[in-house]
Amino acid sequence: MSDQQSPVQRLQVAVVEMIKRELKINELESQLKAAQKDLQEYEERIVPELMDEIGFPEVKTKGGATVVVEDAVFASYPSGDSPQSLEKQVRAQQYLRETGNDGMIKREFVVRYGRDSQDWADQFASQLVALGVEEHAQVEQKQTIHNQTLCAFIRQELREGREIPLDAFGAIVKRKAKVKL
Repeated sequence: MSDQQSPVQRLQVAVVEMIKRELKINELESQLKAAQKDLQEYEERIVPELMDEIGFPEVKTKGGATVVVEDAVFASYPSGDSPQSLEKQVRAQQYLRETGNDGMIKREFVVRYGRDSQDWADQFASQLVALGVEEHAQVEQKQTIHNQTLCAFIRQELREGREIPLDAFGAIVKRKAKVKL
């Protein structure tokens, strides 16, 4: 930008340059999404099918990379208060209790205060029971499971040949090729 231009002219030039950069970012993000989708096709379909066809569970390339096909677990503990979510939560928790894995379930309390209750909220930690929380706030107890813990647990259960209610955990298992260098 030239110092001989007025501030308005320099602003117009700067805005055009900003727009060009936004468009470039959008273009690159679109290219990245396409490349990720292309890679996913190779990871989840093309390479696993070829390895199944050949009959090798593991392949070492000439370049020294090792390719294996593993089960990838994707799971999300059901949340929400819909009847379907609540039913899945009950089934998931029941399975974990029956298998002695209920230590994964975390208990969480959520307490909501109105904007005029700041002083009372500051005393909350030490006086929850004594002050009668239900008179001042709505208290919810949630039970959650950390997503990475859940996925690791499901992978272990499947490795050990146990039947697990995947739908109760919002889980799917995909075969996926992995390259190890």
